[in-house]
Amino acid sequence: MEQFKGRTVEFGDRVKVYYDLHGNTFSIQKGQRVHAKSDAVVIENATFEVNENGRKKVLEEGKKNVHAKVNGLISSVDPDEDGVFEQGIVREATYNPFKYSSFVDKETEEPIEQADVVILQDKRIFFMSIA
Repeated sequence: MEQFKGRTVEFGDRVKVYYDLHGNTFSIQKGQRVHAKSDAVVIENATFEVNENGRKKVLEEGKKNVHAKVNGLISSVDPDEDGVFEQGIVREATYNPFKYSSFVDKETEEPIEQADVVILQDKRIFFMSIA
């Protein structure tokens, strides 16, 4: 995890994460400011957020903007090392403002509002509920 502009993020902090198209990495926000960037992020007690006004602007202008984020507690930036993928049944999520109004399960296209664990890695979003 690379700190941004001298700001810090500690594991356990409440954050919002989105994919930065310009930097080709995930941006990690605390409050309204980006505090770090990382190629992978693990979020616990996650919720999926789509700002509808931001989505409408994408649809009107045909130009992407930041309006979809995963919120929760940051627990890691290395899901492979932490064995996160072995903790439960892992599903893949996706979001496309031209097709969906929310994040959805990539296979079933059912909307997703929350998950116990979310792994953001390689431009992909994985989620799971741990029984």
